[in-house]
Amino acid sequence: MAVVDLRKSPTYKPGTAAWKVHYMTPDGRRAQKKFQKKSDAQAFWDQYREQKRAGVTYDAKAAKAKNVDELFADWVEYLETAGGTNRTGVAYTTLRDYKSIHKNGVSPYIGLHLLERVNARTIEQWQSKMTADTNQRGGRVQPRARAKALRQASRMLRWAVKRGWMPRNPIDDYDGIPTGTDGKRQIPITARQLGRLAQCADPNVSDVFLFAGMTGLRIGELAELKVKDISLHRKRATVARSRVAGRVKAPKNGKGRVIALTQQAVDIATARTVGKEPEDHLFTTKPEKSRRPNWKRDGDPGLYWFPLDHSNFTKRHTIPAVMLASSAVARLQSALGIMEHDEGLAWFGPETEKALAAWQRDHDIEPTGVADPDTRAALALEDADRPYTLRRDDRDFSDAFRNHDLRHTYASIAAAQGATPHVIQRQLGHSDPGFTMRVYAHLFEDDLDSFTDGMTEAFGGSV
Repeated sequence: MAVVDLRKSPTYKPGTAAWKVHYMTPDGRRAQKKFQKKSDAQAFWDQYREQKRAGVTYDAKAAKAKNVDELFADWVEYLETAGGTNRTGVAYTTLRDYKSIHKNGVSPYIGLHLLERVNARTIEQWQSKMTADTNQRGGRVQPRARAKALRQASRMLRWAVKRGWMPRNPIDDYDGIPTGTDGKRQIPITARQLGRLAQCADPNVSDVFLFAGMTGLRIGELAELKVKDISLHRKRATVARSRVAGRVKAPKNGKGRVIALTQQAVDIATARTVGKEPEDHLFTTKPEKSRRPNWKRDGDPGLYWFPLDHSNFTKRHTIPAVMLASSAVARLQSALGIMEHDEGLAWFGPETEKALAAWQRDHDIEPTGVADPDTRAALALEDADRPYTLRRDDRDFSDAFRNHDLRHTYASIAAAQGATPHVIQRQLGHSDPGFTMRVYAHLFEDDLDSFTDGMTEAFGGSV
């Protein structure tokens, strides 16, 4: 019997380990491991047998010599060379995020624990301490941060199990992962909100927001889109490169793709190609002074066009534009002295329209009930110089909107227009159709109703 009850031994001493498991090490030696609980011993034995059938054998010697921080270093080295979808290494930014999560959420709690000491109890103590701990800003560690740390540690420990350094992944038995933290929250916006966002941005890059929302491209992919990649007459764009942390590489899934362009996107690309050579970048920043003569000059010898950079673009353009666009309705209502909300966000509903029309009438402005730039200027709103217009049923959106939400915006609008998951997968560049469905399954819930209505009609005359 593999699991031995030590309590039946005449030499057993109360308070010591009560159960023992015999197994074989990778070098063919017989070994044993003791446990306080029979359930732990049985779980170890079951995992050992499962790994043996899969050709993996537990190495107790490695588990005693390696701690969690050392395991993480080995895992990162593997990811750099053989991780990722194509097993050619994960992106630099992904590794940077992994290192940050480990540094802040894993290492301070279990980094020095030897692998043989990492068990379900260790995980529970880690999470309890993390829940009671404070973050760098002095506040509580958020459930999302705890969930990120747990999921990353689980992937790392699963990798250790495959190499025989651990008998099993103890996080598989942990059921305390915070709920509602599965990935980042999607914040898709409507086509009108996208237009408002673009009009609140710097005019030099407002078309970047529109193009991204109309194509689903990542900012890094936009940054490396060149004039030669655009086929205006076919309404197609070839996505062959991406700029990540200042380095040019293949798109995220390792493969290029050809995407369809709306007529509006074609118009934007047409305007951007004027005066440029085939090798020039389609989207660039406004001309800036620089001592580095390695970017295309724009007339003045001291001015250069710079490719878009995700981090700089976010700080200089996305955040300021989102701050203005996401709260436009709320500012209008504040100036009118009213509040009208829908799902927790300011909504331009009938009360707002009525109050605005009354204000316009009182100030000798045509009572349209529409907040155009002239009306907003008369109301002394801070963003009256922006050319957007607010009207009935416009609403604000979350100020947590990120560049990546432009991709969610494209997927949301495409699904509403009847695009299939396969079309969305091709446009967004997902290598796995299953991933597209996992991320955007909620966009196709109405398909089931339409399908059921169609089937009901089809069987209408048969019963």
